[in-house]
Amino acid sequence: MFEFEHLNILYILPLPLLIWFIMPTLHHKRSALKVPFFDEMLQAGGLKSRKRTAIYKRKLMEWICLSLCWILMVMALAKPQIVGTPEKEVKNARNLLLAVDLSGSMATTDWEINDERCSRWTGVQDVLHHFIEKRNGDRIGVIFFGSQAYLQVPFTTDLNVVNHWIDQVAVGMAGGKTAMGNAIGLGIELFKKDSIDTKTMILLTDGVDSGSHINPLQAARLASKDSIVIHTVGIGRKGSGVYDLDEKSLKSIASQSHGTYFKATNQIELNRIYDTLDKMEPIEFEDNGFTPITPLYYYPLGLALGILLLLNTVHVIVLIIKRTKSDE
Repeated sequence: MFEFEHLNILYILPLPLLIWFIMPTLHHKRSALKVPFFDEMLQAGGLKSRKRTAIYKRKLMEWICLSLCWILMVMALAKPQIVGTPEKEVKNARNLLLAVDLSGSMATTDWEINDERCSRWTGVQDVLHHFIEKRNGDRIGVIFFGSQAYLQVPFTTDLNVVNHWIDQVAVGMAGGKTAMGNAIGLGIELFKKDSIDTKTMILLTDGVDSGSHINPLQAARLASKDSIVIHTVGIGRKGSGVYDLDEKSLKSIASQSHGTYFKATNQIELNRIYDTLDKMEPIEFEDNGFTPITPLYYYPLGLALGILLLLNTVHVIVLIIKRTKSDE
């Protein structure tokens, strides 16, 4: 945005006119002897004022040039500038934990990517990558769970590392069961080790809790006491051959921790869910105190100096011509 840093300085623009009217002696020069009918005498002698007309024109041009120089110099003093948009930086204020089911049922091939059939885990991987790329500024951690829950990626702001380690796992590596309660419990322990107040967990599964040492609902209540919000995502579709999703428990887990439950039967729906989560848990920004400013004062100042230099050059040339003619 264009603006003047010292806008009040522009109020002195009419100052030369004010001086002109207050001090008339500056522009009313009186001759020592005034000859009546001087113009008529010149006209009768054939000397009527080509010379005077040329002088008036020259004076007018000088007045215009000097006025323009004055305006340009006042503008330069007012410091014109272009003020850019204040730069913002990501405010690191949240730990975001992804707890993802890696049990055997995630190998079920009832999903599609670009019209090609794929496993649920392949579809989840693809969506997770897109979601993580948008979370620049959050500290992201990843837990995978099956029969056991284990930490794959501790909290980090390096999203490339997160994406890399998500690609290093395969279905069944954590066992064939679905220990959701253990995953939530491990998440609580991870959050306790950090001082950041805003804590969010996204729990994704296609099954029912089995083999947990702690009941998922009890774990959700503990999480709520520690201000951890858990959003749950249930995936899979009925009639696919492998469907034992416990939606009731997932809804209760989300409700206990002030989160939201989502259901996805395909990759498109899962993408929409993560877009929604992205809006529900927005990245926070704050001013870093720096606003880019491009100064422009040297343009009017340079132009004013150029006009003055040109005007002085013309005066010198005229003076040289006059002296040359007088010498002749």
